[in-house]
Amino acid sequence: MTSAAEWVRSLPRGARPDWDELEAHVLHEHPSILRALGAAGRAVAMGGRGWRVGFGIAVVAVVIVGLAVVWAPLWGAAAIIGDPLGIDPVDGATAVPVAAASMVVTALVQAVLAVRAARRGTSGDGTSATIGIGLVALLVVVGIGLVGERQGVDAWQAWLAVALLGPLACVAHLVVLRLARRRSAPSTVATGAPDDVTVERLVAALPDAERDRLLADRADAVAWLRMQGVVSPGAAAAAAQAPLGRLGRWMADAR
Repeated sequence: MTSAAEWVRSLPRGARPDWDELEAHVLHEHPSILRALGAAGRAVAMGGRGWRVGFGIAVVAVVIVGLAVVWAPLWGAAAIIGDPLGIDPVDGATAVPVAAASMVVTALVQAVLAVRAARRGTSGDGTSATIGIGLVALLVVVGIGLVGERQGVDAWQAWLAVALLGPLACVAHLVVLRLARRRSAPSTVATGAPDDVTVERLVAALPDAERDRLLADRADAVAWLRMQGVVSPGAAAAAAQAPLGRLGRWMADAR
């Protein structure tokens, strides 16, 4: 991605960028600050090549995880519940271990999702899906017990104990989701507004030389806009006084 000064030179003649957008281009090399800049920061971050590659990888990961979330409990249910319901007799010696293995996969997936929710919080509600998966997992556990006892499957009690990991992990995930929602506060992701406190802290942590370089880039960009007649001398002078990371708010207050 180019510097802010190069970016403003690439705009159509006479176009004046939003001040928040200009500041985001100044700070485009610092992803953590971009995230705190709200909607403007996200727009600039999404325009980068690295984001597009990351998005593609994320889509693949989501598909894989989604298949695991949905497939594992259904796999176990398909393997075991036909016999207890009188739909289709199953070979318990095969079906019980297979169903138990599906519950292990379910437990692993739920554990990963719970850790993610605990670390990053949650902006959505995965409760309904987790409850649904938990009910299917519980049905599989009941099926393992019924088939194991009816057919005298070797060590079926042990397989039953292993299978309990599935519904228990779902319960744990539900608890984590509830706690994560309590901790979650309105964020810049939801409102699109910059998080001024976080921006100020992250900018202050930058080396002096880096802050000077970024301010020089911004000054060059504003000077170009002034030379093109896009911004007034007064606006250019006000922009020169804005703290790094606060250009949009500063210019709004200066009106």
